[in-house]
Amino acid sequence: MGIRTEIRDEIRKETVTKIHGQPTSQNLTNLEKEIIAILANIPTTLGGGNHGHVGIIIDQTDYLTLSGGIAFNTPVNPGSYPAGLALNAAAGTRARAEAEHKELINQYETFEGVRLGTKDIILEAVDHEYLSEIEHDTLGFLNQTPRQMLEHLLTRGGALDFADTKDLLAERDGEWNVAENPQLYLILLKKQLKASHEMELILI
Repeated sequence: MGIRTEIRDEIRKETVTKIHGQPTSQNLTNLEKEIIAILANIPTTLGGGNHGHVGIIIDQTDYLTLSGGIAFNTPVNPGSYPAGLALNAAAGTRARAEAEHKELINQYETFEGVRLGTKDIILEAVDHEYLSEIEHDTLGFLNQTPRQMLEHLLTRGGALDFADTKDLLAERDGEWNVAENPQLYLILLKKQLKASHEMELILI
């Protein structure tokens, strides 16, 4: 097995809370938090290197806030040979270029394994019918990113009911867990406050 398959298989062993029926905003916020906790522990130099692969699932504007302005850029396939390396390059130059190219391949394959594994987690957590609208007849979810899948679920039916609103307000008013990253906590709290405010307006 290659790096991609190994990483994907490891991520698929992780468990998140199963969502039964139509996902609500609260369900999806919790799912995102659980995925973030998983991806934060998979190291990479992407996006500044301080937050693992969180950039795969979190909104990019929020990631810039989290990272202090460093973007989490999707790596591209570096190809099978170092780009721009002359055939007659000196042995030292060739060795250095090949080592750097190997690191780029590892980074790319790790990213792809994490991305695929994250999509597997989402597909396992949510009933298929709520994602079937973006599933291609031939490609399945190949062209969908994990973030796009979450955004679809939010647009598709991420509504709040009264019980969800009570849970959100309780979490908002509860004590902050000091083990959480402060910036990440504030980003997710902001989303919850927005969702609870929208529901309060509906209930008025």
